[in-house]
Amino acid sequence: MTPLNFESDIHELELLLAKMESEQGSDETTEEIKNIRKQISNLLKIKYSNLTPWETVLVSRHPE
Repeated sequence: MTPLNFESDIHELELLLAKMESEQGSDETTEEIKNIRKQISNLLKIKYSNLTPWETVLVSRHPE
């Protein structure tokens, strides 16, 4: 997936989450994964609730 400019921090967390899920082993890792998922969810809510008109256009035109 190609992130939009305002989604870069979300994209970085998603990459970290994917890496951690592939290496999952301990209970600490499981808790960290849960925390990262919460962070992603919160960031998505914040970012998408405060889009500029141009960012809304970019999201609507994004192929994914």
